[in-house]
Amino acid sequence: MGVKLKKGLLKRCLLGLLVVYLGWCLMPVSDAVRVEDQAGLSEVQKRELVKCARELDAFDASMKWKLWRESFFTPWRKGCFVIFVRGTPEQVTADAGFYGGPLYAGGISFTARWVDGKWIARRENAMWIS
Repeated sequence: MGVKLKKGLLKRCLLGLLVVYLGWCLMPVSDAVRVEDQAGLSEVQKRELVKCARELDAFDASMKWKLWRESFFTPWRKGCFVIFVRGTPEQVTADAGFYGGPLYAGGISFTARWVDGKWIARRENAMWIS
């Protein structure tokens, strides 16, 4: 009787782990953008910078599905869209794109100036990828 109980408990535990794994893996990659700010921007400036990066096509929609696929096979590292910002609150240099792990990232680099409540941006290069 003890062996059957142990097997049944083991099956339930494994099934529970499978459900948790599938739930975590099938969770979609969000359109939200994580801003890694080293320039000391306000919340309004961060929101406007995300809009500016979207206008420059920094966040490719096809990458969302590639990030989802990557997170399915490696659920311990969830991919996301990200902007790395450095500079001052009046003028920043930003790398915007996707991040799927230490060896899987890409996007565009641009500089932007804060003028009259909006970012005026100039794209520096077409693409960076690691």
